[in-house]
Order: sequence, then structure tokens, then C-alpha cells
Amino acid sequence: GGCTTSGSANAMADKAAEGARPALAAEICTAQFNGNPDAATQLAALNKLDTWKRSDFISHGGWANLPGIKEPVSGSADLCAQRLVAKL
Repeated sequence: GGCTTSGSANAMADKAAEGARPALAAEICTAQFNGNPDAATQLAALNKLDTWKRSDFISHGGWANLPGIKEPVSGSADLCAQRLVAKL
């Protein structure tokens, strides 16, 4: 048993890719955030915000923007904020 059709395999691959994009973008976001000279001050400000406001803070700060891409990858700013706050 355990056979998988090509359609199921493609669907699983697509789902994995969808989850990988925000995760990769969030890693870049955290690196950009931490690379700023005022990262400690910004992190303190981020931590004081309500959780639902944190992704906007990250987006408006420009850390979620990847080079050459106008808009942040969907979900990356939220993941980035979660990762930054979790490191406190």
C-alpha cells in the first residue's frame, strides 16, 4: 500500500511550496531587521505592540520587503514578527 497519484503528489508539493515562501521571506526579514543599527530599540517597540499590530510594524519598517519585490510575501511579516519576539 501507500501509493500516491501524480495529482496528489503535485498537490502536496504545491502546499509545501506555499508554506516555504513565507518562511524563507521571514528569515530574510529577521536578518534585515537585526542588521539595522537600531534593532534593539525597534525590537523593544515591536514587543510593546499588540500581536495583531506587529505585522504592520514590520511591513511599514520595510524589513519584510525583499530586494526586487514591491510587496512583502503574504504572511512573511507576521512570521517575522513572531520569530523576532520569540527570541526575547
